[in-house]
Amino acid sequence: MQEESLARRFIEPIDNASKPATIATLNFAVVILIPTQNILDLVLRTLLGVGGLMLLLSSFAVFFFSVYPTRRRLWLVGALAFLIGLSATIVATGLAVTISFG
Repeated sequence: MQEESLARRFIEPIDNASKPATIATLNFAVVILIPTQNILDLVLRTLLGVGGLMLLLSSFAVFFFSVYPTRRRLWLVGALAFLIGLSATIVATGLAVTISFG
């Protein structure tokens, strides 16, 4: 019983932080693959980069909130950064579809 709570205490923060970090990694991988040929490509790369950075910030905030649950600002920063990062990713995806089919 003691071992389970100890393992849960150490593994839960890593598990919580890995979810937004996975999306951030995908954003950064796509940024590397996009060639910069015109202004729309630059806007797309910028949106994906900002989205990735926000998701990475969210991942750190969620990790430290899981370690220090009394710090409510960490939860607020994590939630806002996740929403901004997700919004930037969705806008970038819409822009990519518009560039591809437009």
